[in-house]
Amino acid sequence: MQFPPMCCFRSIPLLFVSWSFFCFATSFAVGQDGETLRLEIDSLEQDYAQQLPRIAPHEARESLDTFTLDTRFRIEQVAAEPLVTDPVAIAFDEWGRAYVVEMRGYSEDDQQVLGVVRLLEDTDHDGRFDQAHLFADQLAWPTAIAVTQGGILVGAAPDILFLKDTDGDHQADVREVVFTGFRKNNVQGLLNSFIWGLDGFLYGSSSSNGGVIESLRHAGTSAIPLDRRDFRMDTSDMTLSPVDGGGQHGMSFDVWGERFVTQNSDHLQWLEFEDRYLRRNPALLAPAMKRSIAADGPAAEVFRTSPVEPWRIVRTRLRVKNMVSGPIEGGGQPAGYFTGATGVTIFQGDAFSDKWNDKTLAFIGDVGSNLVHCKLIQDQGLNKTGVRLLPNVEFLTSTDIWFRPVQFANGPSGGLYVLDMYREVIEHPASLPPLIKRHLDLTSGRERGRIYQIVAKEHTNKVRKTPGEMSTPELVQTLAHSNGWHRETAARLLMEQPNAEAVPLLMEWIKTSNSPIAVVRAAYCLQRAGQLDTDSLVALLKHANAQVRRHGLRLAERHLDQSAVVQQVVSMASDRELLVRYQLAYTLGELAWSQRSAALWQLIRSDGAHAKMRIAITSSLADGEIETLQQLLTSNSVTSATTPLIRQIVSQVGQQRDASEIVNVITQIQQANQADHFPLLSLLLQSTRLAHDDLLSLLRESKLDQPDAFLAQLLTQAITIARDASATKQRRIAAIQTMALAELDDVNTTLRLLLTNDQPLEINAAALETCGSFATDIAGKILIDHLETMAPSLQTRSIELLMSRTNWTQQLLGAMQADLVRPQTLSIRQRQQLLSHVQPEVRRMASELLGELPSRANVVQQYMDVLQMEGNVDRGRAIFGKVCATCHLLHGEGHRVGPELTPFTNRGALYFLTNILDPSQEVDVRYAAHSVVLNNGATLSGIVSAESSETITLLREEAKADVIPRPEILEVSNTGKSLMPEGLESDLGKQGVADVIAFLLSYDKNRPASAVSSK
Repeated sequence: MQFPPMCCFRSIPLLFVSWSFFCFATSFAVGQDGETLRLEIDSLEQDYAQQLPRIAPHEARESLDTFTLDTRFRIEQVAAEPLVTDPVAIAFDEWGRAYVVEMRGYSEDDQQVLGVVRLLEDTDHDGRFDQAHLFADQLAWPTAIAVTQGGILVGAAPDILFLKDTDGDHQADVREVVFTGFRKNNVQGLLNSFIWGLDGFLYGSSSSNGGVIESLRHAGTSAIPLDRRDFRMDTSDMTLSPVDGGGQHGMSFDVWGERFVTQNSDHLQWLEFEDRYLRRNPALLAPAMKRSIAADGPAAEVFRTSPVEPWRIVRTRLRVKNMVSGPIEGGGQPAGYFTGATGVTIFQGDAFSDKWNDKTLAFIGDVGSNLVHCKLIQDQGLNKTGVRLLPNVEFLTSTDIWFRPVQFANGPSGGLYVLDMYREVIEHPASLPPLIKRHLDLTSGRERGRIYQIVAKEHTNKVRKTPGEMSTPELVQTLAHSNGWHRETAARLLMEQPNAEAVPLLMEWIKTSNSPIAVVRAAYCLQRAGQLDTDSLVALLKHANAQVRRHGLRLAERHLDQSAVVQQVVSMASDRELLVRYQLAYTLGELAWSQRSAALWQLIRSDGAHAKMRIAITSSLADGEIETLQQLLTSNSVTSATTPLIRQIVSQVGQQRDASEIVNVITQIQQANQADHFPLLSLLLQSTRLAHDDLLSLLRESKLDQPDAFLAQLLTQAITIARDASATKQRRIAAIQTMALAELDDVNTTLRLLLTNDQPLEINAAALETCGSFATDIAGKILIDHLETMAPSLQTRSIELLMSRTNWTQQLLGAMQADLVRPQTLSIRQRQQLLSHVQPEVRRMASELLGELPSRANVVQQYMDVLQMEGNVDRGRAIFGKVCATCHLLHGEGHRVGPELTPFTNRGALYFLTNILDPSQEVDVRYAAHSVVLNNGATLSGIVSAESSETITLLREEAKADVIPRPEILEVSNTGKSLMPEGLESDLGKQGVADVIAFLLSYDKNRPASAVSSK
């Protein structure tokens, strides 16, 4: 099932909808107390003015009364209109003044360039801003800001501008576009979140729009594509480079430089390693670097206290009746789920109580639900998990639907700053039907905006010396400040204004400071100035704190020409902390093989069984793979726990198709202290992904002794093992996979034998995949000949294979025309694919055999009476297990391919009905089906679950993954459709649809009785 995403900043309706009347033109709206409010007659010509009353704003002085906040804290208003309007980003200069980006052109008025930057000052030092200056205007959609080099950088797609006031009049007289090329096609996917890294670079999110970025200061340099990647800037020379990432709106570092991002319905994600390490080993197939870490799931439950906007109620009703397009939102419950997560910020202040000093708190806004969510991030070995700070309640909520917390910041006071855009409507304009939109004012609130500060209830605001007032020694001391903003700003000034006085102070600080955070900050300041000396580095590498040692390793990567540094680095293979050894496994790859091999071998012996350590170790093997493999194969001290690493190395050698390395590995395997060489030899050759003749050519090129005989002997052994019913299934499967390296004529008979239904299901499945690896019509015929007698689960896969090649697809349709294969064997999704095939002849044949799929809107209308039917939960559970669980997870059952359904069980019967019958009405790009055409002519389909510089990973039913090396890809295309097929109703019927809906709703403890009933 593909459940349409909610656009960023979209909320969940709170009023129950009386589903009983939705199949008629007349319907009732029902309030939360069950009282019928009014009788509605809908039409496209109707004027909805009376049903769309405007919601009045609260004046700034009243807004604090609308909040419910964790009782351990208090909230203060530090700025409001007219001082500030539409704040979406904030940055403080070294004197504590705030530069605020005002996106006044949201959400359609980018051509009017209404955006401004406002400079706010607190002249009486009472903790509230009292003066505002128009620093810069004529900006279209400004969304990001940072202070640097005596001025500010502002992100306003398509540009990043440098603005500076040189004459002290609080207005920018320098205005320079330094980068351009950021796309602006989606107002909710603009570049955002300029944040400083420990390394002194300024990081930013390119969001979903991405772009192709040109540097205007460095004309002639190559443009930089940023699709699915973020960026960092060196503000000393205004250069930009891509970095890993791919969040939507919001990015933040914790005190140790771990980076977190967010997406609209995946509210807390962690970037757990850097792609730059993996690029050293092109054959390394690693998992996605971005991982959801919320313990309660990506689209976690949220607990709002605000009512729903009237226009959302009307739009939902019209969508239900198929009078307007779009997804059906909500199920009418006060507790919704993240649909518009934004602004993830790791708190680094000191205005919370001391109990939070060593805790990592992540704050995320949900603008549509008018709340601020908080997660406590916990370390678990090499993993992180975000757990809710409070059960069943949010950190901050408002009863005011105008409250729009779009972004957060750490600042001079030590509190958490909350930027409230304060708008009547936050919604993508394309999602608003014209008959509703004409009654809304998308600019309403343009003249309003608030900024709040959250501190501990007992906190006392105090005047502090700002970094701008400090001497160089004081700046160095401030690296140990209890407030993160002070530490960051002091480090920025020391990096931007290097001077001889700072260097010895920083060196001494590394050796004497009691603050590990200050030591790391000082080290990066020295690195930035080119003054990080050997003694300082060795001190970092020997430091008592594991995080300091970890950063010492990262810093050492640029100093590996110093023997003392190298000596200390390699000695850390015996470090007592796994976190340090993990970083070491990556850092060692920067050394020459002769310098790193012993340390890597030590890590293999101590940590080779750890999956994440294997990835790090393998990234650093590079030119040492063969030697490492030889040690692994001949060492008696290596346990079976290293077998996955052996297989990983063998596979990588095969993928690289280097003839000399392949013959070397073959020799090593044959000489290894193992009785059975077949598994590794077959894995090596399979990993080349070459057909028989090409593989034979490669073996001949390798100067292997008698290559033809070697391959023939291996294939004969594979056929023998595959046929041997007494062999283990695992061994037989490996042998069957090896048969893909043969010529089809040599394994035709064996494949047919292995596809018969008297063989175990796993053997059938392996034979099916091997048969599908051949491109000939004979292979297609083998698949078709056994199709009707296969187990149902294998029939689906067999047809997928047949549909991966046009010639096989035509063979399949021909077999159906000849009554050799029943059309009913096709799944709904497969029928849909055939009817929309790229080849006209295939579409014609499919249409004649299968007929056309009916209009989805008509089907939804025809099935509205399902909402009146009684569903059977037990039957629905069976249907879910058979039809839905192949792609969806529900309370731990099923497979995670499409969205997990657990957070959606309170969305109501109509939500499920619409999405079952019309799954592609609005498709989240994360769950859109993609088609990948390979160089060998095959086509693979699925959801893109991960991408790296070397591979693309496609997920299909049952979470089966195809990891595809980029050199093998001819073309990748987004179908724009859900992977979930249309037409499920033809197999389920109305009762089946009612049953599965009843099952899904059975998990909703707050389900209203008016939804589909169950028994």
